Amino acid sequence: MNKFWSLVRVQFKCGAIAATDGTTKQWKKILLYLFLLICMLPTLGMIAVGFYYGFDMMRMLDQAGYLMNIGFLITSFIIFLFSIFAIPSIYYFSKDIDHLLVLPIKPEWILTSKLMVCIFYEYLFAAAVLIPMYGSYVMQIGFSFFSLIAFVVIFLTLPIYPLVLSSILTMIVMRFVPFFNNRDRFNQIGGIIVVAAALALSFWMQTLKTGDFDVILQALIDGNNSLMQIGTVLFPFVPAAAIACFNGDFLQLLLYAGIIVLSFAVFLICGKFLYFKGAIGSSETSHSRRRFDKKQLHSSMHRSVFRTYLSKEFKLLFRTPVFFTNCVLTAILMPLVLSIAVFTSLEGINLKAMITPQMIAHLPNVWALALVIGFLIGLFMGGINMISATAISREGTNAYFMKYIPVPMMTQVTAKLACGTLISLISAWLMLIPFHLLLSYPIYLDLLIIAGSTLSTILINVFAIIVDMLRPKLVWEQETAAVKQNLNGVISMMFSILLAVVFGTLLYKAWEYAAIMAVILLIAQVGILIALYFELKTACRRLIEKI
Repeated sequence: MNKFWSLVRVQFKCGAIAATDGTTKQWKKILLYLFLLICMLPTLGMIAVGFYYGFDMMRMLDQAGYLMNIGFLITSFIIFLFSIFAIPSIYYFSKDIDHLLVLPIKPEWILTSKLMVCIFYEYLFAAAVLIPMYGSYVMQIGFSFFSLIAFVVIFLTLPIYPLVLSSILTMIVMRFVPFFNNRDRFNQIGGIIVVAAALALSFWMQTLKTGDFDVILQALIDGNNSLMQIGTVLFPFVPAAAIACFNGDFLQLLLYAGIIVLSFAVFLICGKFLYFKGAIGSSETSHSRRRFDKKQLHSSMHRSVFRTYLSKEFKLLFRTPVFFTNCVLTAILMPLVLSIAVFTSLEGINLKAMITPQMIAHLPNVWALALVIGFLIGLFMGGINMISATAISREGTNAYFMKYIPVPMMTQVTAKLACGTLISLISAWLMLIPFHLLLSYPIYLDLLIIAGSTLSTILINVFAIIVDMLRPKLVWEQETAAVKQNLNGVISMMFSILLAVVFGTLLYKAWEYAAIMAVILLIAQVGILIALYFELKTACRRLIEKI
């Protein structure tokens, strides 16, 4: 066991899924986490308010306990969904695998040590959902000592089952499907499958028919918290966990613990017999044997430096599976996801007949509304796009390449910025397609939306790349860490959400002066963009010293 605990300490010390690059000072890390916590307070407040009034409403139907089912189910499902793609990178494609496989360590010990690190970091998300849920339960239903004990046990062990489930699926695939044993193929195809599965799930949930809710409706009529008995095939422990926490039921807590222990035992057995054979050779990557001929060399010499570097950025994004899936594919598919959600929720409703072009044209200050809608679209699409927010981090330990090539740092950064901005703009402009499918409105409003979204998209991307230049994550084990485990993307997203909330609130509060407010927001964004441009030049000089 001493080997196992030493291995666990090494995993935590090396930061298998750390959010910083290992060079950031401790006080800066603390300030960063405090900043993110403050930014998350409104979201946590909304979750708490939702559960608080949810308990109040469901108590009238004698089904208050079902909210605990919902809380545990949402937490488990999201952990499972995000771990499907993260687990392979941690178990098979991290840089420490080649060193661990040759050591006299049992495979189940290696897996368990990595699983413990994953569980620890999942506590952050679980706390954001479950603590507001239990606090609302105490305020609405009442405090119980046994319920508190059950909640603490469930909170500490809840991430185990979804992580174990995704781990077992990954081990089976890596062991019996040799095609996926190549890292690039796995990341490319696996990422597309995950995105496609998420789209299919979203569409299925939006198109559920009334007949699918017969069981739920009958349980709702029965009352007496009978909805809590309804479980899921994927997460069978949810009913036992909800009943144990809501009623302080010790037997249900034992049933829940039994399911978790059984799943962990299956995980250890699978690790013992499947892990080594799937992990050997998993660090291999594919490469092209194509040669660089004279014609290509001649054409590249006649292009500008900026165009050449921009082409290099696009090739890096599209040829690296992890970057393509998490940066490009997600941004391009987001308009499709939103369109599916809107169209399925408005099924049977003809908005074009209800809202005519004449009605839209005669709305007061309609041009100001279109301009602000463009601002909000640009802020949203720019915020969710991780390209600019990870532009420097994606270079990793090869970032020194930026320092010694005969290309000004400002030119390199501008090319990286242009790459992220162009893809963000494509995502924002694609939103005009569902707009026209839903509504008929004058074409000049499209021009205003395009203008507004272009300005706000550039603003967010400039802010994002400045953040990544000030605190690049250059030390990572696999490409996934440069994108998914990089807080720079979260910071830029929080900034975009903050601006969107401010813009929307100002327009709502001062609707009578919407035209003046739209002009003020336009001038404010231009001013912020000018200030960010000067900061960008300063950040370029600092980046040269940091690399």
